[in-house]
Amino acid sequence: MLTRATGPGGGGRTSLSEILADFVARTRFDDLPGAVVHEVRRSFLNWLGVTLGAAREEAVRIAARVLAQADPAPQATVVGHRRRLDCAAAALVNGLAAHLYDFDDTHARSILHPSAPIFPTCLALSEHLDLPGEAFITAYVVGSEVADRIAAAVTPWHNEAGWHVTGTVGTFGAAAAASKLLGLSTAQAVHALGLAATQAAGLREMFGSMAKPLHPGKAAWNGLLAASLAREGFTSSLQGLEGRRGFLAVMTPGSNPDALTHDLGRDFEMVKNRYKPYACGVVTHAAIDAAIEARRRGIEAAQVERVEAFVHPLVQELTGKAEPQTGLEGKFSVSHCIAVGLIDGRAGPGAFTDARVRSHDAAELRRKVQLVVDPDMGEEAARLVVRTVDGRQETITVDLATGSLERPMSDRALEEKFRMLVEASVGRERTQALIDAVWSLGAGASMRDLARSIPVVEEP
Repeated sequence: MLTRATGPGGGGRTSLSEILADFVARTRFDDLPGAVVHEVRRSFLNWLGVTLGAAREEAVRIAARVLAQADPAPQATVVGHRRRLDCAAAALVNGLAAHLYDFDDTHARSILHPSAPIFPTCLALSEHLDLPGEAFITAYVVGSEVADRIAAAVTPWHNEAGWHVTGTVGTFGAAAAASKLLGLSTAQAVHALGLAATQAAGLREMFGSMAKPLHPGKAAWNGLLAASLAREGFTSSLQGLEGRRGFLAVMTPGSNPDALTHDLGRDFEMVKNRYKPYACGVVTHAAIDAAIEARRRGIEAAQVERVEAFVHPLVQELTGKAEPQTGLEGKFSVSHCIAVGLIDGRAGPGAFTDARVRSHDAAELRRKVQLVVDPDMGEEAARLVVRTVDGRQETITVDLATGSLERPMSDRALEEKFRMLVEASVGRERTQALIDAVWSLGAGASMRDLARSIPVVEEP
């Protein structure tokens, strides 16, 4: 790790921005442990599945249609679409699609969704520049490490102030990944990070609308723009991250700067990612686990008189919508999550359509759910007390949800999730071919070939 400045800042101690930029510029594929490389493959399989699965959704189609109106150069694939766009536009659409189902990965320490803004940047540039899988993997690692560490440094204060960390901090991750793929020096990468800082955006007020998944898409766009400008000599403050009026000072009331650099390049944050078995916010997953368990115990929705759901205050804050009106709002209603878990025994994308949210059985059961905020409950825990009309009572406690670091999804579980999202659209054979391509990522294959092998699923 650097301790003295030799880069853009001149004399004095090396800044946090320079340390991160030097990590980006110097990291090589051969530096990466095998476990880290494998985790990138797991992350990419998950990302590709949720992105391809959402390719037909209205928000994705709107964004692709609007961006195509500028008649951009056909540089990069829009996942699942015939239309190709310029790199920045393709990254935006793919970032939006990746986050639309709220089914993407989560950095456990910060609730950042790193893959949604970073993989679109990596895929667009790797395809356009015809780079090998090793370059793609390395860029994703440096991007996710930068983003994960900044997110950890500002958690929980940044979120509590109303910022959506995936939009704000995701911009830094995309800028770092793009800097790697574009071959920026340490000095240039400092400027890329500064340009990312001044573009960081995303408000939690947008949760439950199409604007929320736009955040990682715009983070990908902004990060790619930041690195592209820096490559050409465009400058920023050298301390856009840590300066007196920089990101850490302005956009978060508290921070832990040590998280940015402690064991950087040795302790990889990206292996602490978690993957979602349910297509909604992770804070609801323990409650869904409990609801599915109630169903396994023979409780039918028609028998339920009342459900008391004991949850951490954060669950109420983030997902307390008692009467969601749309599928996107349903993702932020723990009452709806519990209802579909108990009725259907699952909570995939189909649980969060407008039709399912407005269905009679889901609405009726939601009204029987009473949230009880319990500060002693863990953020990842839930306890349901289910009472039936015939006097039966079941108490189900889930301390750690499926998909948590302590109960992780296996490679096989991720494959099954991918098949669930993709197979109905592209068929079994092509689904397996994509899975095989992802698991072999980094074996010298062209990312252009991989990107252009992704099937088209959009409606004509």
